[in-house]
Amino acid sequence: MNTLDVGKFIASLRKKNSLTQRELAEKLNVTDKAISKWETGKCYPDIETIEKISDIFGVGINELLSGRIIEPEEQITEAEKNVVDIMKTSEKKQSKLKGISLILGLITVFIAVLFFVINGKDAIREHQMLISTEATFDSEKSMRISIPEIGLKSVLVRQLEAYVTLSDSDVGTVYLLADDRYGTDSLAADYYLVVTVNGKIIAKDLSAWEDQFAYSARVVCADVDGDGDKELVLQECTGLSGGGGQYLSRIFDLRNDEIVEFFSSDNNDEQFNTGFSVTILENKQFKIENAYTGYSEKFSLSDRDEDYYNTAWYNKNGRPKDLGLMLDSFYKFEPYDIDNDGIYEIKCCQYTSLYGHTDFIGTAVSFLKYNKEKDSFDICNAVFEVQKIFD
Repeated sequence: MNTLDVGKFIASLRKKNSLTQRELAEKLNVTDKAISKWETGKCYPDIETIEKISDIFGVGINELLSGRIIEPEEQITEAEKNVVDIMKTSEKKQSKLKGISLILGLITVFIAVLFFVINGKDAIREHQMLISTEATFDSEKSMRISIPEIGLKSVLVRQLEAYVTLSDSDVGTVYLLADDRYGTDSLAADYYLVVTVNGKIIAKDLSAWEDQFAYSARVVCADVDGDGDKELVLQECTGLSGGGGQYLSRIFDLRNDEIVEFFSSDNNDEQFNTGFSVTILENKQFKIENAYTGYSEKFSLSDRDEDYYNTAWYNKNGRPKDLGLMLDSFYKFEPYDIDNDGIYEIKCCQYTSLYGHTDFIGTAVSFLKYNKEKDSFDICNAVFEVQKIFD
């Protein structure tokens, strides 16, 4: 681990993102002199700061320690090299053992996860699209199904909901299947929706991209558009980083013997906008507003010290900084009938922070309501819960 290489890499990331040393220093709650020392190779950041830099620039900790972008096939070798370098450094600087042990722990976890992800991606490259099939199976005898037409064998039935009103008052059964090619102990899988209704089997491949797989998935059936039939509300955990995880939330409907997606929380690499914004006030408070509902409320944080406000919220002249609100993907996405009319809205919860994932301030809660004219969903209600997550 070369401090000069690390410094040059940080400098290149800073310039690529059009930040001055002072601006980066403000985001990290350090001095601009510290930034200068890192970039000239005189020293390198501690583990907490490395994590913050990783979040700000969207690069891996392993890449920061290596001082360059690393190709997937190099990741494990480079991580091992970083471990050795850190161990050598620790012999010279015993006073930093605590920070070094944390780095070693992070890299150990990183190697394990990376090994799993790389192997998983090799398998995903063989992924075949699931099409409608005449295959039949008895869920009471076995919770697995083979679909020989496309080479899927022993596909696990992860979830089943029977006697669901799906289309024109026809009752069917909804299955959430998982491709078990990774093995029974694997966390990740390709998922499929399979619906049986009127003697037909209708299938939907849930893998939006060839290199996508999910760590978990859950489907809930509820009438969200008021047609008397139930739609399929799906929540997939597609990643383990970024606050409480990375999620893909989607809604499907059975239309003309086809499973059709008519909502996704992530379209064209853009996250669905729930309309929340933040303003820092002068009295150590912040105001959360929602552009779609007119919601506005002031809050204060109970667990922050004076230094936090002085460095993170206010400039040297005491004026509030212009901070943006960071909102993660929906960690909760589930039917919720807020007006008790039998038609379900969708309750969405997002982890929020001001300038980095370490600065959690609360949970943005919004409700999606189906708009029949647009065949899409609008924000009908919104509220902010300060410092509340995973209720």
